[in-house]
Formats: sequence, structure tokens, C-alpha cells
Amino acid sequence: MFAIRKNRLRLYAFIIFMLALVWGVSVMVANAQTAVPTFNITAVTRNQSVTISGVNFPPNQTFTARMGPYGGYGVDGAVSSTQINTGSGAFTAQVAIPAAVNNMSRIAMRLDNGSIYFSYNWFWNNTTNPPATVPERSGESAPKPPPATVRTINPTIGIEKIEGEMVTFRTYDFPANQLFNVYMGSRASGGYSDYVGTFNSGDGGNQDVIVMIPPRIAYYGYMWLRLDSGVYSPYVGFDNPADVPTQRGAGTSGTAPVRATNAPVWHGTPTITMCAVTAGNNVTFVSNNLTTNLDYTVRMNAFGTMGYNGYVIGTVSPGNNPSVRATFNIPPQLAAHQRVAIRLDAPGGYNAYNWFWNNTATLC
Repeated sequence: MFAIRKNRLRLYAFIIFMLALVWGVSVMVANAQTAVPTFNITAVTRNQSVTISGVNFPPNQTFTARMGPYGGYGVDGAVSSTQINTGSGAFTAQVAIPAAVNNMSRIAMRLDNGSIYFSYNWFWNNTTNPPATVPERSGESAPKPPPATVRTINPTIGIEKIEGEMVTFRTYDFPANQLFNVYMGSRASGGYSDYVGTFNSGDGGNQDVIVMIPPRIAYYGYMWLRLDSGVYSPYVGFDNPADVPTQRGAGTSGTAPVRATNAPVWHGTPTITMCAVTAGNNVTFVSNNLTTNLDYTVRMNAFGTMGYNGYVIGTVSPGNNPSVRATFNIPPQLAAHQRVAIRLDAPGGYNAYNWFWNNTATLC
């Protein structure tokens, strides 16, 4: 009889344990974040701020806002000075636009908090306001909307000729004294894939401009050439390679063609070679095949991240020399890490990555 009671007690204890386990699991599942965090753009003040409305965010957490070129999903973007608290999970926030993305026509925006949660959107960098609330009162009429901003010019571009990797295009009806960035890329990229150079529109109107096709995309059979001043962004597609007559008519500008300045030059796949480490203090590396005439941001982060979203520790400016030797301090946050990732990245998608053991050593 005693043995039977003892076995029953063991059975009851096992049943209670299993019920408690199932109850605990069900609680954990109920508390899990299952909704996808998203945010909408509700207003923009050009080059100053963007107002967003978020839903389905994990409650009571702080998110960092990053902004970068359209098409880059905000990865490694410039960090806004505004920190976002998610409150109950639904929030509205006015976020400062970092100076690094000022005058871009379209801006990618990313919210992340260093964990698994992130959200992405993009916006036109033009001043817009949410629609006014109309009072619902008898006898009152809705206020008239403000008049739309009218642009008095509509700049366009046309391809004049292609000689090897040298492209001559013509501007039409351009505004005067504006700086335009020149990009090339596939149709899917909107032409924003690779930064080519800059030029000033001078007196405006029509002029010929010469640019080089970036070697990285020189094999594309068809591509877009896009200009972007932050206000205007005309583009044109062309077959490559071919001598293509102008799509807007020959015409003459009466001036000699100008060349885009500060054009990046591709030297092959960029690499980073580790040369020396002082544990927890600094690292020396040699970079090879950097695309010249670009400024690279140097970042460090935990091993396994490939340096994405890392601590910014400085810049490398190769000028006309694709090989640069440099020494940088290891951020205090990573000083005790056994392995550290290091990354160089520049506008247009140019980047290089490596990692090192955080042990004192001299290799080259």
C-alpha cells in the first residue's frame, strides 16, 4: 500500500511539473514579438527633419535612426541626433536629418536597436506637410490648399557620343550655378549605383559634359546616367558600347565640353591586410586597390558583423594612391574582444573588409 501511494505521489508530481512547463512555454510564446515593426513618413522639412509614425515596435526600447543614399536601405547610414523611444510600441517622432545626407533627392531611413529588430523606409527630401485637419462644422467650408510650387524649368540630358569608356552628354534647360553629382548604374538601381563625379552648371542652359564609365560596371550592356543636385535629378539611358546620336538633336552650346571633377578611379577589388596590433590599443593595416578620389569611413565592430554598423574610428582618403597604410585606435567598447572586424566603406557601394586577432603582433 505504501509503495502504491508513493508511485501515485510521483505521478501527481510529474503531472504538475508538465502542466507548469506547458504553462510557462505558453506564456513565453504569448509574450513574443510576432508583429513586424514598420513606420510611415508623415512630413519632411528639407535637410532638417522628417516626421515618422511607427507601429508594431517592441515597447519601451530606444532605436537609432540612420540615413543614407536611396537604394542602400540605410545600412551604415549617418546617425541622426534624435534617439527614438518606442513607448507602447506605437509612436510619432520628429527625427533630425544628418548633415551627411543633406541635398540628396531621396533618402533611405533605417531604425535599429542593436538587436534583431529593425525597420526601413525612404522619403523624398522635399518639404512636405501633412494635410490640414478640416473642422466638421455645419456651414463651414474646407480651407483651400496652398498653391503648388511651380518649377519654371525642366532640365533634361541627352547622350552625345560614347568613345570607349568616355561618355559625352548634353544638358538642356539647366538652372545656373548648381552643383550636380553624376551617377551611373543599371535601370534597377535608378542610375544611382556608382558615383562618377561632379560638375557645376555654370551659366545654365545647354552644355556638353564628359564623364568616364566606372570600370566596375563597364561591362553593362545598358545603363542609366543620372544627375542629382538635390532638387533636380534628370537621367537618360544608353546602350554601351555604341556611338549614339543625341536624343535631343545636335545643337551647339558655343563652349568647349567640361569634364566632371573628382571622378573615382577603379583599381580592382579593394583589400585590407593587417600589419600590426597592439592588444586593446591600436591596429595598423595596409589597404590595396582602393578606388581613388574617394573618402572611406573606417569602422570596427564585433567579429562576425563584417564591420556593419560599427564604431566610426576615422577616415582614409587615398587621393591618387590606391594603396594606403594607416594606424587607428581600437574603440574602448571593443578593447577586450578577442577578435575584431574592420571595414572601409565609401559612397557608391565601394568597401573592403577584414578582421584581426586582438593580440600584440607585428606582421609586416
